[in-house]
Amino acid sequence: MNESTKNVENILRWFLYPFPQFSLTFGYMSIANRSLIQFVNKDPEPYAIFSNEVALPALVFLLGGIIFYWIIVIGFERKWFDREAYRNANSANTSNRNAHQEDFQTGLINVNNIDEDITEEENRV
Repeated sequence: MNESTKNVENILRWFLYPFPQFSLTFGYMSIANRSLIQFVNKDPEPYAIFSNEVALPALVFLLGGIIFYWIIVIGFERKWFDREAYRNANSANTSNRNAHQEDFQTGLINVNNIDEDITEEENRV
């Protein structure tokens, strides 16, 4: 195995571990290929299944991912994110409304440029 390929694999897997599909698959493949990993690393002693070279990082990220993603699901079910989005939207609308009121009071909005449909409707009412 080429040394640069081994280095790329060692770096790239840490970026992919947070995805549960990768953690699970990589853990299974590492357990199945323990002897190949031992050969590539040129280590005379066989690796344990849950050693750091085989499946331990994948297992840690998989269990951490389960907790993390369940917190996200519970947050959506309890509408935590909706409240935050509503709070942010309300503050944005309030600031926009205040800005428009200031423009109207200072005369920056020309009342004569209002849409014709609106003026017709106002005249009917």
